[in-house]
Amino acid sequence: MCITDETGADLVSNRRWYAAAPRSGGRRPHEQRSARVADPGDAGSGRAAARPACRTLSRTRSRSAPDPDQSHPDPIGAAQVLVVLGIDIGGSRTRGRLSEGGKILAEAAVDGANVTALPPQVVASRLKTLIDKLGLGQPPSPSGGGHGGWTVAACSAGAAGSEVPGAADRLAGILRELLPGSRIQVVHDAQLVLAAAKLNAGTAIIAGTGSVAYGKDGRGIELRIGGWGWLLGDEGSGVWIVREAAREVLRRVDDGRDPGPLSAALMKACAVDHPLEIRRVLHATLEPEQWAALAPIVFDVAASDPGAAGIVTGAAALLSDLGLSVHERLGKPGPIVLAGGLLRHQPRLEQAVRVRLQPHAQQVIKLEQPAVAGAVRLAEKLAAS
Repeated sequence: MCITDETGADLVSNRRWYAAAPRSGGRRPHEQRSARVADPGDAGSGRAAARPACRTLSRTRSRSAPDPDQSHPDPIGAAQVLVVLGIDIGGSRTRGRLSEGGKILAEAAVDGANVTALPPQVVASRLKTLIDKLGLGQPPSPSGGGHGGWTVAACSAGAAGSEVPGAADRLAGILRELLPGSRIQVVHDAQLVLAAAKLNAGTAIIAGTGSVAYGKDGRGIELRIGGWGWLLGDEGSGVWIVREAAREVLRRVDDGRDPGPLSAALMKACAVDHPLEIRRVLHATLEPEQWAALAPIVFDVAASDPGAAGIVTGAAALLSDLGLSVHERLGKPGPIVLAGGLLRHQPRLEQAVRVRLQPHAQQVIKLEQPAVAGAVRLAEKLAAS
């Protein structure tokens, strides 16, 4: 899955095909103010979700004032540990967060590292770059000083594609080589959503570049539906919305109908002068993230174009049905959490999904934390176990 809460950026901005993040230099994170990159959870959100590529706080700072994002009691029950590493590995963007005693030490982002879509050496290289950006690039010292002066007690990684047989083991092996001596855990990236929401049980609906639903009940029974990828599924996702928009525009040409605002907006985004030229541009666009980056234009014209409004309504129906399938099969285990760039940053879609869910769920909440926060909480639990 490339969802992403928080699937789902790694993205281009909402009117461009490419937006390459500036690369930081070779200095250590605590020596530089690094470049800003898009949030991987903002796939299709329409905002260039600027966040630091690597944000590091001083190691000598006072520890008396907790980070407001990390100071709440965690119902997962994780004890505080010296240093843990959480990683959210998506198909288009990978984010890492280093935490000590519940306080963020460093954050960094690199390209996607989907172990089922990329050669192992590429995955290893990108994860090594992430670890270097976090200030963990130095090997452990003989005296036990850890990586870069820190000892990583545990690392939890949520990875798109890890449900494929053997994928989690391959990724865990790579992480063990990069972080010798650390406890390693690999889970599907959808599992990070409930952890980031500080829930032991519940259902997550994630819509960004792709889409998936995941749930867990109080007994620990888990269920995941969807996340088949953009060629086979990902209904209601950013890619799905753009594909449906292109089909609507082309049907209008075939039927001799007025092009309407949707056609004009899509032609402008594709930099073409005729609706039929949209086919050429999209057929030449092989990365799903580039498709999903066009999704915001559908929301922009939904108020004035009935076809665009219908696409948004259809996406809401598909996403709510996906989530309710998980929610009801698990016996309605808890709140339903909305996550991923589309559901977090497109109010029209979020509201339409809520309306469909509320008769069936006691509580529907929107995830406010990035999914990597859930990876940190799982790492804290792993270190304490």
